Amino acid sequence: MRFLGIPLLAFFTLSVFAGCEETSNRPIGGVGTGGTAASGGSAAGVCAPACQTGFVCDAASSTCVECTQNSHCSGDQTCNTTTKKCVDGESSGSGGQGGAGSETGGQGGEPPASGGSETGSGGSGGSGSGCEPKVSLLIQRSGAMFNFPNAQDNWWKALTAALASDDDEDLLEEYAGLDLSVRTFFMTEQGEECLEGETKSGPVQKDGLKKFLDDERAAHEDLLESDAKVDAPLVEAMSAAAEDLGPGGGNSRRYLVLVISGNPDACGEIDTECVTDDAVKKVQELREAGIRVRVLYLESEGRFAGYPQALANAGRGYGIPNFLGGACGSDLEFGDNPMLAPYGAPESAADVKSELGAIFEKIAVCD
Repeated sequence: MRFLGIPLLAFFTLSVFAGCEETSNRPIGGVGTGGTAASGGSAAGVCAPACQTGFVCDAASSTCVECTQNSHCSGDQTCNTTTKKCVDGESSGSGGQGGAGSETGGQGGEPPASGGSETGSGGSGGSGSGCEPKVSLLIQRSGAMFNFPNAQDNWWKALTAALASDDDEDLLEEYAGLDLSVRTFFMTEQGEECLEGETKSGPVQKDGLKKFLDDERAAHEDLLESDAKVDAPLVEAMSAAAEDLGPGGGNSRRYLVLVISGNPDACGEIDTECVTDDAVKKVQELREAGIRVRVLYLESEGRFAGYPQALANAGRGYGIPNFLGGACGSDLEFGDNPMLAPYGAPESAADVKSELGAIFEKIAVCD
């Protein structure tokens, strides 16, 4: 997966630290040889920012983590001292009660791993915490998906092949262990009439899913023949997809994967940048409800570069970079130089499978 906003090289270099003060949640001292603020590292000897709210500094690694002991958790969770995450049930290596870690969202968000998976490796579901990922794949069905990168080899065609290929091994086969649901969303506008956002859920079996996506493509083409304007009401669609994921609980970890392009729309606000803040706030709301949002952003026009980064940050619980520049009068709370979350951004239709697969790979181990 390409990590936008963060030099890829930073994830393959090591830093040496002098430890950190857990009481201040801030890594201190040391001389960096790379690293990033995201990994609690330092560059050119400059310490990383304090840990996000809800996280502590792990003195052993000088990284920001959810917990190092049970007292850092609350509710019915405990601290898994191997993965440094608050989990449901009794942890390995520590007793007592814990909680309020990344499963319930919180304001701080998840600390990114500085090598390997946050929740351990091996097997779908994350052996480190015993979690069971449940995934809703939410796919935009507007013109940007069918017109870019070009009409012949467009995002929709590439996505269909990635998920349910006739010829090659596809992602449904590779990640058959994931509890997956699929939903598309769109909105039409004809004359002065705005039809509220519509969503449709589809089967996840290989043959059924391919037919569902092909039928959705044909339905989109029919709308175009009737001169309907087709747009993308993302905020409403996320609410519908959240219902697919159910209430959660137990070891279940819920993930919403956004497959989107351009920017979101709403009735009365079409093709503007000012619905984006509502979408970011919705992602924050979902995270507070225990739903982790991940982003596959498919380029259609360059002016939306800051928007997918804001969504990705909200999905991880990081601070939000000021991507709007005040133009929309947003009441979002922006962070000062926040850590930048990764998100999928294929450079061509041929890269869709690998980028989406990288997201699934992380989810399969509950990262």
